[in-house]
Parts: sequence; structure tokens; C-alpha cells
Amino acid sequence: MRLPIPAMDIAKILVACLAMVGAVELIPAFGGMLELVLKAGTGMLAYALCVTSLDAAGARSFASNVISKLKSRLKPGAATS
Repeated sequence: MRLPIPAMDIAKILVACLAMVGAVELIPAFGGMLELVLKAGTGMLAYALCVTSLDAAGARSFASNVISKLKSRLKPGAATS
């Protein structure tokens, strides 16, 4: 029995990885903790935006569900338990 290979999702993730590398490479290497934080944050943001915009592996639907659940919990007057 063969497992299905989600080729389109793998391609979308690869595109997001390449975008992340490109974004991180734009930040100059000046050393120190600030460089590390800037590169990590930039890479995370670039990857998240690409994966969500390409809807790789259902990331957009997942994010939409999480946001709607958070909004319903944070609604004024909502019952808390």
C-alpha cells in the first residue's frame, strides 16, 4: 500500500522556503544577537506569509479557524468558564 505524496503542497512549501531564504539574505551580516533576532523574525514572517497566501497544506483554512475561535472567545459579553 503506497502513501499519497502531496506534490502540490510540497511545491508550495518549497516556494515558501525559498522566499524565506531570500528575505533573510537581504539582512546584512553585522553579527550579534540583534542580527539573529532580525533574521529569525524576518524568516518566520516571510515563511508564514507565503505558506498562508499559497494555502499550503490548508494553512489558510487553519489560520482562519483559529482566528474565528479567538474572536468568539474575546467577544465582549461572551460567557467565560
